[in-house]
Amino acid sequence: MIPPFAGAFLLAFMLDPVVDKLQSKGLSRGWGVAIVGSFFIIILVVISLLIIPVIAHQVVDLSANYQKYAQIASERVEAIVKNYEPVLQCFNLPTTIDEWSTKLSAQTKSAAQKSISTLAEFVSSALSKALWLIIVPLAGLWLLKDIDYLKSKVLYITPGKYREKLRVVGSAVGAVFFKYLRGMATVAIIYSAVASLLLTLFGLKYGLIIGCVAGILYLVPYVGVITIIFIACISVLIQFPHSLQTAGILAGIIAVMSFGLFDQLITPKVVGSS
Repeated sequence: MIPPFAGAFLLAFMLDPVVDKLQSKGLSRGWGVAIVGSFFIIILVVISLLIIPVIAHQVVDLSANYQKYAQIASERVEAIVKNYEPVLQCFNLPTTIDEWSTKLSAQTKSAAQKSISTLAEFVSSALSKALWLIIVPLAGLWLLKDIDYLKSKVLYITPGKYREKLRVVGSAVGAVFFKYLRGMATVAIIYSAVASLLLTLFGLKYGLIIGCVAGILYLVPYVGVITIIFIACISVLIQFPHSLQTAGILAGIIAVMSFGLFDQLITPKVVGSS
């Protein structure tokens, strides 16, 4: 039960500055929480009605078929390696999947199969925690109402001579930290939306699922984007035979979008202005 309540604390701290702004305009704490909470719940309900059913359908379908897709992915990658066998031989590189696995490490064998199964297990696990969509917002709004009281109690149990210093330092550190969290959460949501749209335009069957996962993976520097590209390319190869060029184009677009558009423009702007 710890993770949902940790999420509730995080939600409360992220929404607290918005409530503070409403208080500075003359509203009471209760009314500020009510207004912010109402908007948050409306957005959550809209997402639940419009997006979650589609994700749930894709999750069920992917969970039922991921072993088949993993086998197809392995066969497609094997075929690509075989097609480029002369080129690989020129550079003294392995010419089969097994040879590549041996060369790189034992853990990389059947990487395509593992990526598909891991994705299916991840989204299935996330869907099984749908009850958190109720627990986290309700607990978060309750904590949001009393967050100033909780802060004062933390100061109260601190020795008097350190109380003012803790208040000043804690407020400064907390403000910077939670502004950063709000900014990165916003970036993750924007990235998920853009990635989902991009993958859907490319005709990928599970574009919405991959896009949602991509928003989380993007927060992991470099490795996250590489993983996104790998999953997207494998998905293209599974769904569209003889589509290596399409996979390459999609990989290039994701790389430019991630390292150019987001890393250089959107992320600094959003996080910097949070």
